[in-house]
Amino acid sequence: MRKEQLNSEVLKYQESRSESAFRMVYDYFITRNDRKFKTIGKSIGADYYEARAIYEDTLLSCIESYNGEHDFERLFNASVPLQRRYFLRAGKQKQREIIPKGDHKDAATFEVPCTITPEELLTTKKLTSGN
Repeated sequence: MRKEQLNSEVLKYQESRSESAFRMVYDYFITRNDRKFKTIGKSIGADYYEARAIYEDTLLSCIESYNGEHDFERLFNASVPLQRRYFLRAGKQKQREIIPKGDHKDAATFEVPCTITPEELLTTKKLTSGN
């Protein structure tokens, strides 16, 4: 598909919400790259479905923001790395949230029910053994 045709299909979809126009754009950016999403997912710590969702969400946001002045493919290709970075940052935020904060009052701890001191234990053993 030529760039001019792709740009016109995006504008056509914006105006009429034509399913055929959307299908052409979707096939060009998503369907033809379907086999790459597993590898892309591994590179950003995601699975196939998350990687595909990043690309689909980026495509939808680019379609909505496209104004026809420049090349749509260039807009999409510039937006994808940004979305991948946002995904990576969000993953790091999730990892940071796991670290407990505060004074740890609610931490999973246990108390030893035995109140006998080592000295008492030693004297008790001496008394029972008869030495």
